[in-house]
Amino acid sequence: MKGMALLVWFALAGVAGVALFTISYRVEKLEEELTTLNRQVLKEQKAMHVLQAEWGYLNRPSRIEALSRKVLPRLQPPAARQIGDFDGLAAAARGVAPPAVTPAVTPAVTPAATNVRPAVARGRR
Repeated sequence: MKGMALLVWFALAGVAGVALFTISYRVEKLEEELTTLNRQVLKEQKAMHVLQAEWGYLNRPSRIEALSRKVLPRLQPPAARQIGDFDGLAAAARGVAPPAVTPAVTPAVTPAATNVRPAVARGRR
């Protein structure tokens, strides 16, 4: 009976040792994988910084303006007659010819004198 109990304890100790060895081996593999992934993350972050710097350099307004003048020499800002309104946009979406664009007439600018009080000189009455 004592021999059987001793054998069971040795078997349990052996199983625990194998399990401990297996777990420690797996932990080492996972640590190596984590280290590799951290290195890749740092490498990608450095690449992102370089790409952001390049984008900032290439996206300078002065450079884009010079390129647009060189590549698109006849490109001009749109004229007021080329800009439509919402009615024309809705008609175009329905497939109907948009109404003719007529220039809007702006009323002459007049000063708004309805709430203006005349200035009164102080001290004089």
